[in-house]
This record gives sequence, structure tokens and C-alpha cells, in this order.
Amino acid sequence: MWVGVQFQADRIALSPSNRWPPPLSNLDMLTTRLAQTVINSLLRSSTTTRYEQCKLKLLRKARRWLVQHGDPLISCSFDGVDLLMPLSHELPFYRKSLPDYGTNLGRIVRHVQGKYPDLAFIDIGANIGDTLATVRRFVRLPVLGIEGDDRFFAVLQLNAPRLGPDVFLEKSFISHRSGLFPGSVERQSGTARLIRSTENSGDDLKVKTLSGVLAGHASFRGAKMLKVDADGFDISILRSELELLGRMRPVLFFEYDPYLFPQNEEDGFEIFGNLQSAGYRQAIFYENNGDYLLTAELSQVNLLEDLHHFYEGRRSNRYCDICAFHSDDLDLCTDVRLAEIDYFRRLRLENGPPMAPST
Repeated sequence: MWVGVQFQADRIALSPSNRWPPPLSNLDMLTTRLAQTVINSLLRSSTTTRYEQCKLKLLRKARRWLVQHGDPLISCSFDGVDLLMPLSHELPFYRKSLPDYGTNLGRIVRHVQGKYPDLAFIDIGANIGDTLATVRRFVRLPVLGIEGDDRFFAVLQLNAPRLGPDVFLEKSFISHRSGLFPGSVERQSGTARLIRSTENSGDDLKVKTLSGVLAGHASFRGAKMLKVDADGFDISILRSELELLGRMRPVLFFEYDPYLFPQNEEDGFEIFGNLQSAGYRQAIFYENNGDYLLTAELSQVNLLEDLHHFYEGRRSNRYCDICAFHSDDLDLCTDVRLAEIDYFRRLRLENGPPMAPST
């Protein structure tokens, strides 16, 4: 039985020395109110007049200054939830420029729940809870949010009660093996990446496998939906859990960015063969802005190679998200494919034809 918002008590202890955000002084509260005013003004801003352009420039400078001097929490409405997030987070601007950003996953989860009414959802790289908010916009189901970064996990804890019941949290970095990771965390624009160190700094990070995490979350061992967003480590995480995936057979949603593979000493292209060995047969590909691209058999090597090379060398500005289906769920893949094609066809008709490139 799923009950309430629950946390693993041994995962994080927010003592006065490591609590984030810290208790607010009068100055902190003033800074927080200023930050909220700045973000609200930025999200309403336009560039139609010279006055508005100058105002936008000043607001951007104010935001940079506030980020450099504490990066206070602000609140933004996201898929019906007022989410807390650091001012430095780019999520509000993604959603302003791309109103459908991230909603493809919500639509997929809705289809999966149609086949599996007792669906549970695992989110590796839960960040501040934005994906969980999107999923909850479409369906109500138990969710396990896994986030390793201290700061983002603290905000995720604050957001969890806003996401409704049946939210379970785990503070862990997920890797291909449990132990210590020789590196550090790099935060930028609302993401946290593990950066491998070439020197022994003594500041290694504790990491776990997905299997290790699920050992403490028995209710999610049969989850039929797994999302992985680990900024370059997605492939190694999936490859290390092929036996688990073969047993659970969840629908997978993960990031595929060839630019990051060499940095993590990965041959990412091998994941397609790896997934076939675990029983996966088809996949739907999306551009990283959420736009439907195509559906392919995982055995179509030439097509997959073309996609891989298309996204190579783009410095993570352009990559793809992949939704992979086990042979048990090829009916789901067909349903999602047809529904997504229809969704984007109607969306483009409503918004009119794309603008011609300027000359």
C-alpha cells in the first residue's frame, strides 16, 4: 500500500551546518523577494521596444548578481505545481520558449498506465522534481525520485509535498557500480554533473547502482517505467543493469548525447545491441526539445548509426531522448508512435506553418 510522502531517513540529514536553503535572515528574505520579482519580470519581458530591451538587459544583470551572491530560491508554476528552484535554474525559460518542453514523457507515461494500471515510475536524476510534476499532470501513480546532489535534493524535499501523495525520495548518485567515484559535482544552469578527476583529490563521491537503491525500495522493484537523466552516464547505468532490465522490462526513457560519450570513456552506440540482448526491440526518438523524430527497430544498425553521427560534436546543444520498448510492449510502442504523430500534426496545424528562414 502506498502511503503519503516518504523519505529514506538515512539518505540525508539536514543539520544546521549543511541545510540548504539555510534559515533566512531579514536580508535573506529581502534578497529572496527581489529574486522573485526579477524572475517574474524576466518571464513577462519582451523585446518589442528599445525601452523593453534595456529593461531586459538590466534584469539579466540583476539575475546574474543575485545568482553570484547566494542564488536564492524562487517559485515558478510548472505543470500546475508551484515548484521551488534556485534562481540560476533555466527551467522557467525552457518552458517559456517551448511550452511543450518535457510533456512527451507525461504522454508516454499515460499510455503505459493504460496497459499497466498499477504502474510505478522511477526517476533517476530527479533534480528539483520537475519531471515528477509533469508526470503527475498526466497521471497519478507512485514515483521514486533519485537525486544525488545535496542542493537539488534539498529543494526536491521541499517540493515533494507539493507533488501530492505517493512520492518517495532517495538521495544517491547512480552509477554502473557502487562505491566511490573519483571526481566532483559541477552545477550549471539547473543541472548537476559528475566530473571525473584525473588526480586523487580525496573528495571522492559515494555512488550506488540502481539495483542497490531498489534493495531499499521493494515497492518499485516491479516498476514498468524508468527515466534516466544522468548527464552522460545514462548509457553506463543502463548497460550495468541489463539483467535487472530483463527481469523488470520497464519502458525506458533516457538521454542519448554522443558529445558526452568520450568524456565518460563510453562507446554509447553499443547500448542498442545491449538493449536487444535484454529483450528490447523498438524505440521512439525525440529531439531534445521534445519534438517527435522517428520510431525505429533496434536492429536497424545503419539508421541508428546515422542518428548517432547526426548528433555527434554538437556540444550538447542538440541531442536526442530515446524511449525504448521491450518485446512485451510493442503494442505500446505502436500506440505511442501513432498518438505522438497525431499530437504534433495537430500542434503544428494550430500554430501555423513554420517561419521561413531569414535571408
